[in-house]
Amino acid sequence: LQTLYIGYSPIMRLPSDMSNMKALTDIEMFYLPKLEEFPMGLATLPNLQTLTFACNFNVSQESMYEGLKALNAGNVSKSLQALYIPTQKVNKIPDLSAIKKLALLNIQDCGVYEFEAAFGKDHYFADLYADGNNLSSLPTDDNGFLHPQYLLLP
Repeated sequence: LQTLYIGYSPIMRLPSDMSNMKALTDIEMFYLPKLEEFPMGLATLPNLQTLTFACNFNVSQESMYEGLKALNAGNVSKSLQALYIPTQKVNKIPDLSAIKKLALLNIQDCGVYEFEAAFGKDHYFADLYADGNNLSSLPTDDNGFLHPQYLLLP
């Protein structure tokens, strides 16, 4: 299995350990009305490159925050290149600096008011989509590094 698309489905959960799914590189999960928690098993995927997790309105802010922290700490942090979470409610974006290959981050319309940490000089974004949030600034490290080439903010 290389690609997994789950949309408009009554699915309620994914396995908590997906580390044996070595060929899985792309996941889209959207409009899942019975899903109430971020699927932590996503963090265990060893070769996931693109994750779209959108319009899952019953997933709480706390669960999204913890899920993003898990992505940063899990196996997926070594391979993830694009993370799309538009419309998922999350007030703060946790430290994602361990996801070194992250080139695209879409947090449009999430209600974000802050990033907890800068990405730093070793991280090179191609795109950061952050419009429709409550951000007054973007984080920089002690040397002033954030490194997105293109920012789409209100």
